[in-house]
Amino acid sequence: LSVTVVFTGTFDGPRYNPGKLFVELTHLPDGIDHPVLLGSVESGNTENEIGRAIIQYEVEHNVVEDGLFEVSVTAGESDMSTGDCMSYSISLGGTFACPLAEEVKREMACLVAKRNEIEECNKQSALSEKNV
Repeated sequence: LSVTVVFTGTFDGPRYNPGKLFVELTHLPDGIDHPVLLGSVESGNTENEIGRAIIQYEVEHNVVEDGLFEVSVTAGESDMSTGDCMSYSISLGGTFACPLAEEVKREMACLVAKRNEIEECNKQSALSEKNV
C-alpha cells in the first residue's frame, strides 16, 4: 500500500517560498478503538523541485485488513508560523491480492453464466426462426 503526496510552495510576489509537509498513514482496524500508525514522513520541496512525500506499507500475506485508513497531511511549523499557503495534489494508491483459488472460482462462475446466456439466446433465436 503506498501513499504519495505531491505539493508545491507559494509565491510571495516574485519570490518563491518552498513548503514542508508531515504525512502520516494510520489504520483503524474493525473492533479496535485507537488508530495504528503504519508510516510517517516529513518532506520539503526546493525552488527547483516540487515536494513529494511517499509512505509505503507492506501488507502482510497480501491481505488488506478491514477498517478505515486515514492520511493526515500537516504543514511544517515554519509554514504555519508565516501563514503561507501551499497547493496540494494528493494521490492515493494501493493494490491487494486475493487467493488464486477464489479468483478462479469467480471467473469460472462468470464463464458459466455467460455460456448459459449464450445458450438461452441461441434457443430464442431458433424459436424465432421457426416462427418466421
